Amino acid sequence: QTIIELIPPPLELENKDGTRALIFDSVYDQYRGVILYIRMFHGLIEKNINDKLASIERQNKIIK
Repeated sequence: QTIIELIPPPLELENKDGTRALIFDSVYDQYRGVILYIRMFHGLIEKNINDKLASIERQNKIIK
C-alpha cells in the first residue's frame, strides 16, 4: 500500500490519435537498406508516408 501511495501512476498521452510503435530491432540489407522490426501499439503505417521519431525528433520517409 505504501508503494502505491508513493509512486504516481503513469501519465496519459496528450495525443491518443497518432500512430504508436516500438522499434525493437533493425538490420541492414545492401539491396533493400535498413529493415526495421517494430511492434505496433496503435495506428497505421502505410507506404510513402512521413513519420517523426519521438526519440530523435527527426522526420523520415517510409518506403515499402
